[in-house]
Amino acid sequence: MSQAVPIRQDARDDCAPDTKNRLLDAAERVFAERGYDGASMRSITQTAGSSVSAANYHFGGKEALWSAVLRRRLAPMNEARLAALAGLGPRPAPAEVFEAYFRAPIERRSRVGTASHSSFQRHVMARLYTEAPERAHALKVELFGEVSARFHEALARAFPAAGEATLLHIEQLAVAALVHVLSGELGAAGKDDGTLLSVLVAHASAGAAALTDLQEGR
Repeated sequence: MSQAVPIRQDARDDCAPDTKNRLLDAAERVFAERGYDGASMRSITQTAGSSVSAANYHFGGKEALWSAVLRRRLAPMNEARLAALAGLGPRPAPAEVFEAYFRAPIERRSRVGTASHSSFQRHVMARLYTEAPERAHALKVELFGEVSARFHEALARAFPAAGEATLLHIEQLAVAALVHVLSGELGAAGKDDGTLLSVLVAHASAGAAALTDLQEGR
């Protein structure tokens, strides 16, 4: 009868759930500091006190690990945004649409006081919008595709006379403002999240109205 081959201790460590969480935490930190191209699997696993084989076991490679880091933080926020957008009426006011889109990220901002969450919000998210377009585009579609589609539909109901190009400009500028705020670039006004939400909603609503006026030649 053949004897069972003993499992190596490092193999046990590779499979442990704690190892997966440590790798995600370490990857978030390294990606924030170095960006996607500057981060290596070795630097991530060394930060996690783990091995490259463990990272490959849990994620299969750097691109999948990058995606997992983002999904872990963003899934609850996206669910809240989808619920808020789904609760809008057939002809919502512009401010209602922007509040439904902005509220979850801004409220999340006030709840994430730990260093790792702060690093994610200020650096990892910003890098998602500054990485090479061919890499970032597919990932943004994966992470935000459904939210963007529902947001676009709500904007179309709030601005029924707006053309498709105008709606896209409204959406893109709202996203740009939100990313700027979440990266910590707004300054002192960003300390109060209630005020910050109001500022974003007012800014986006006024900008959207101006764009629709421009489209109509007013």
